[in-house]
Amino acid sequence: MSPTAANALNERTVMERLMQAPHQHVVEVLFVQTAPEHMIYGLQPIHTFHSIFDRVTTDGPLTALASKAYVPQICAALDHLHVRNILHRNLTPENVLVNTHDQIKLSAFSSAAPQLSAVTLCGTPEYTAPEVLLTQPYTHTCDWWSLGCLVCEMLTGGTPFGGERMVVDLLRSILHDPIVMPVHVHVAPEDETFVHALLTRDPSVRLGADGADQVLSHAWLRARAHEQA
Repeated sequence: MSPTAANALNERTVMERLMQAPHQHVVEVLFVQTAPEHMIYGLQPIHTFHSIFDRVTTDGPLTALASKAYVPQICAALDHLHVRNILHRNLTPENVLVNTHDQIKLSAFSSAAPQLSAVTLCGTPEYTAPEVLLTQPYTHTCDWWSLGCLVCEMLTGGTPFGGERMVVDLLRSILHDPIVMPVHVHVAPEDETFVHALLTRDPSVRLGADGADQVLSHAWLRARAHEQA
């Protein structure tokens, strides 16, 4: 099977699984139709949503409290995928949608894989886990690395690997450089601790290696209830 045909089959399989099992924090797939040379699918209307990228670009970095309202919803969406043997593989601010009620919807599944183990290089480099860049076998933990990049961007407006860099410099930074939060916005030590736990280069000990509950039980998120009081 050619790479193009394999990608089309993967996307169809992912879309069919999502259609059969909708979730409140995943953009709903309404129908999937296949033809010899293409696939057509319908998604729920999302005109009332805008992306996290748009929000951060327009309003600036989010507060830690606002970020903590979004992260559990993103975790729930990723867990829904992982339980159904789906890797998202492209968790970026552009692909996380939010409405005026602060409800999250995870979108964009063209890079998703219908299995929990893969070796294919894909995704947006700035948010891609080291093991994926190295084309080593990887699992669901690649999505938790991407969440670390996303949380960093929500809090600061940039990722630890952003800025005007050549691709080779970006890859070297992801693979080898110390992971440092952007310094132009102040973040609390506990915020950094949570991001660094997700951006652990060894996927076997990365936060989320044991599933979404491990992420949700982190002290950074458990402190949310106290902060809201």
